[in-house]
Amino acid sequence: MSGKILIHHLTQSRSERIFWLLEELGLPYDVKVYARTKEGKGPKSLAEAVPMGKQAPAITLPDGRTITESGFIVNQLLSHHPSASTESTASADSIFWNHFSEGSLMLHLQSAFTSNKIAEGFGAYKILYLLLFFQGGIWAFNKFVQGLEKKNLQPMLDYVEEFLGTNPGFSGNDKLGEGDFMMIFPLSAIAKGGRGPYILGPKTEAWVKRTEQRPAYVRAMQRMKEEEERQVTGPSPE
Repeated sequence: MSGKILIHHLTQSRSERIFWLLEELGLPYDVKVYARTKEGKGPKSLAEAVPMGKQAPAITLPDGRTITESGFIVNQLLSHHPSASTESTASADSIFWNHFSEGSLMLHLQSAFTSNKIAEGFGAYKILYLLLFFQGGIWAFNKFVQGLEKKNLQPMLDYVEEFLGTNPGFSGNDKLGEGDFMMIFPLSAIAKGGRGPYILGPKTEAWVKRTEQRPAYVRAMQRMKEEEERQVTGPSPE
């Protein structure tokens, strides 16, 4: 082992959280990029590198252990690498928003994202796409799912806005915590318009903007982009 943490990064995945956290902690790390196949799946090389064959991001620690699940990765890195700007012991708010980010927010965002891909006839959803096409139901199906998800998601985003109205971030204090690192991905995706017609409140938009302007976050996004450009020349074989 090199003594560095290794990020297993699948393109078009949620790895930015881990890049940002490592930059914020000032930890050295290497990156292995895995390009999605034409069908949008992870390549065989990812299946050989991580537990259960699909989970990304994942990290391999200097002791050789590979761990998965973004929330757990964030928890372990913060717990074992204290810094002046981050929580070493997670607050109750941090723990809640860590779980909320995937257990509630991303759960519904992913459903809406999948419906969009079905409507586009994307990858593994082509058979369902064709079936719906011949039934004349694509438009109705997409509208139904998006309407359902908006009904589920907008109250969640309103709840986020209410919390940020009285707190500087998702730790509930002036230090970055698990919740901050986990919530950036879904909120940033919505802010960029990539996850459907959902409305972020002004406090939430301001939090996303502040976060994306942090020097560590800027470095993280640049590193991720550079690694993808350097390591990926095209879709990986199936």
